[in-house]
Amino acid sequence: MMKPGSNMWPKGRLRKSASNQELRAEWEWQVQYMKECQATDGKGSGRVKSAKENIRLIDQELDRRAKEDEYEEVLSFLLGEDKIGISLIQRKMQLSYHYASELVDRLERDGIISKPDNHGKRKILKGKNNA
Repeated sequence: MMKPGSNMWPKGRLRKSASNQELRAEWEWQVQYMKECQATDGKGSGRVKSAKENIRLIDQELDRRAKEDEYEEVLSFLLGEDKIGISLIQRKMQLSYHYASELVDRLERDGIISKPDNHGKRKILKGKNNA
């Protein structure tokens, strides 16, 4: 594992090749660093603000990666299905209805599923039988 702070590029950009485990360790290090800076410098110091921004960036990257993993799981699930719907994804993946609807919208934008027909049904355009 890399030393703390090594997953951050200058100007607070994340090193994209960092593993999730490395990012979580970096997050922990940044939180500890921020607490130490708050104790010595006060809450409004530049080092505290920098650490808070780094923590926010790490959180965003971990969220993005989790969403990408869920999208890949939905794609794998779709290969064996004849139909698709928000409720089906919600139940199968144990997601909120809102997030499942976002995934369906993304699948539609990516050309994996069709727009709903006049009955609200969607078809899988790319999959095991349609590829």
